[in-house]
Amino acid sequence: MKHLVFGVDIIPSDNFWIGVGYNPKVHSDMKIQDGNKWGGWNAGAGLRVKRFNIGFTLAQFHPDATSYHFSLGIDLSKY
Repeated sequence: MKHLVFGVDIIPSDNFWIGVGYNPKVHSDMKIQDGNKWGGWNAGAGLRVKRFNIGFTLAQFHPDATSYHFSLGIDLSKY
């Protein structure tokens, strides 16, 4: 059970999404290393503007570092 990852995506429109996830293994490992209580949780959001998809996520995989990820996608089928 510890190796399952849980996530929920909320898609209120075709152009916007929000997501939240939880990884109990990472959370457990962070507790062992005196990490904070948010270890194992991640969140993100995305926006579609014309042909472009823009995304942002954040997660904490290490007690001293939070990871921020930006993504940019282009829908080539619109050309």
